[in-house]
Amino acid sequence: MKVIEQYPHDLWKDDGSGGWIFVSKCREETAGWDPETIAGVFARNNSVVFMPLGTETIPRGRTVKVTDAVGFRVQGDVYKYDRGQLSHRLWI
Repeated sequence: MKVIEQYPHDLWKDDGSGGWIFVSKCREETAGWDPETIAGVFARNNSVVFMPLGTETIPRGRTVKVTDAVGFRVQGDVYKYDRGQLSHRLWI
C-alpha cells in the first residue's frame, strides 16, 4: 500500500538578489483560471499552496516558487496568505 505524502512539494521565496530561500514543505494545487478579487485586488490566481501550521507568513507581492522531485512546478507573486486552523495557505 502506497503512503500519500501530505506535503510532497517544496516552497521557496526569493531572497531579493536572484537566489531562493527554502520556506517549507507544501502541497500546490491548481486553483483554476477564473478571475477573483483577492485582498481587494482583481487578480487571476493560478495556484493555491497548502503549508503546515507554523510556516512563516509570506507578505503579499513576494515572489515564490514551488518545486517537486522532478523540478519546477509553478512560480508567481503572493496575492493572499491565510493562517488557517489546520494549515496555512497562499495564493499565487
